[in-house]
Amino acid sequence: MKNIINRIKNDKVLFFLSILIIGVFLVLVIRITYSYLAAFINEARENVTIGSDTTDKLEFFEGNPIDLNVTSTTLPEGGGNYAQSTTYRAELTANSTTNSAEDSYYVYFNVTANTLNYTQEGNPEVILTVFQDDTEITNIDGLTYGTYNGVTGFDVTTASGMFTVASDYAITSNSSTDATVQNWTFNLTYLNQNYDQSGNYGNKMSVEFIMSKEERILTLAEYITDYVYVEDGVNSLYYHDGQGAYTNADQEAGDNSYRYAGGDYQVTNTAINGGYTEVGTSSNTATNGVVNFYYDGSKSHVGAFCDASYTRYYTTAYNETVQYSTYEEALETAVSDGYLTKDKIKNFVCFGSNETPCPEGNLYRIIGVFNGQIKLIKYTYADSTMLGTDGDYDELRTNICDSGMRNDCTTHYNYYWNNANYSVAYQETGYYNVWSYSALNTINLNTNYLNYLGNAWGNLIANHTWKVGGISHTNQKIQTVYQEEIINPNADVETEYSAKIGLMYVSDYGYAFAPSGWTTNLGSYNTIQGNNWMYMGALDWTISRISTIIDDAWNVYENGSVDAGYLVDSSVDVRPVFYLTSTTQYVSGTGTQADPYRIV
Repeated sequence: MKNIINRIKNDKVLFFLSILIIGVFLVLVIRITYSYLAAFINEARENVTIGSDTTDKLEFFEGNPIDLNVTSTTLPEGGGNYAQSTTYRAELTANSTTNSAEDSYYVYFNVTANTLNYTQEGNPEVILTVFQDDTEITNIDGLTYGTYNGVTGFDVTTASGMFTVASDYAITSNSSTDATVQNWTFNLTYLNQNYDQSGNYGNKMSVEFIMSKEERILTLAEYITDYVYVEDGVNSLYYHDGQGAYTNADQEAGDNSYRYAGGDYQVTNTAINGGYTEVGTSSNTATNGVVNFYYDGSKSHVGAFCDASYTRYYTTAYNETVQYSTYEEALETAVSDGYLTKDKIKNFVCFGSNETPCPEGNLYRIIGVFNGQIKLIKYTYADSTMLGTDGDYDELRTNICDSGMRNDCTTHYNYYWNNANYSVAYQETGYYNVWSYSALNTINLNTNYLNYLGNAWGNLIANHTWKVGGISHTNQKIQTVYQEEIINPNADVETEYSAKIGLMYVSDYGYAFAPSGWTTNLGSYNTIQGNNWMYMGALDWTISRISTIIDDAWNVYENGSVDAGYLVDSSVDVRPVFYLTSTTQYVSGTGTQADPYRIV
């Protein structure tokens, strides 16, 4: 081999021919390799191109926002209806490989702010009409469909929060160039009625419409904070962040909670013009209440305690000739007559039942949202079926009437705060008013009541560390009470207790007043009882002891004031309070008593 190479090198002709042959060979190899690689690259490129058009495209397009601002200009007397409209759309484009696509989406109607009221009870004034292309939507959970003053649609006059218009709504496409379009047209009409609607002048409703590929699964806490809360005072919710632009905002708790505040019933301009500034009379001599109470032939006051055997009745202050047997009847008459409005505080929850309508015994109310958890209080007082007849149960009393109770004022299932373990508590701690020794706590609330609810509902209740150190005296405003009760409780006896079920705090009750009452001392709450949705008319236990006395606990009195004049072995009505787990999901409802929030 070596001789052959040397011979080629020495022979110039052979050397030249060899170089030429090698060059031709390399060209052939390179061309073949390039052709192979080019074919491979082109095939890969074709695969990439095909893969980029296998995806369907679902898009949503918003319409214009809607705000109804009611004024004498937008709603002139004798004029036409005040209407606004917007159209949203969904578009689906198929991929170019199959030219076929199927998908679905959700549509929501969300009332972000609403200060409108019924200016005449029972007559809807704002109507929502929804069309998907030419098909009218006639069913939306939580809204009532009908024809009102010639306009067909849903009554949303006092609506708040989010409503599902369409769930998992189907859309198909057979084209990669021309999208399938589904239009959703929303009309809001403020009816110009033939009666005085000036009570809504200056009020407004703001709404948005949401189209989403995914279902909006919200916890109840998220629903309240993200959709019901808009700004302080709207929907009767206040965010206690320690600041605000409203009167007495400096009296907030400052704990970043969301709390409902105000009365269920509100006086109207008609009432105010007649000299009635409160819902019910607060003393025998007061003349500023819409509803009066009479006992044994003489004028008394709403919240008065009386013997059930005596004659008693209610009247409206503007028509004393008609007598009503219950406070509720008088209130509802005043609503019908235009002196009061109701359903201002939409914080009802149906808990423990899936029945429709929700049984009254299963109605609870949201005190607020605290650290992502809903805090509930039972709407009506608990009875012995729920709490049992052992532990700290005393008796069923029907011989007295608490006139501030909405319906039957005479039925009271009374329980002690601590009687069964009264002496034991003192022997162990030197105090009688120690919550951990209370059989109302350990047996009636955290054994019997949990058993009554059952595991499925009981599992929605969070274990909570309750502040039980107490507060000192009545001559305090609610912000001071909150600091002493929750932030810096008395340390001479236990300050915390962990359990699922408890009772209201004094500060819960105080902050349930409209903000105008946040500077009123606890003992004077009877003068503004109608401005607190939590007031229910009977003597009502709180979880707080009085920290300066060894055997007293705080009560809400029959007239709405708060004091600590009752020994823990006294007999009082009870409303359980608890926190829902932070994952408890919202299902439906607007929060009214007739349409409470429903949870999973």
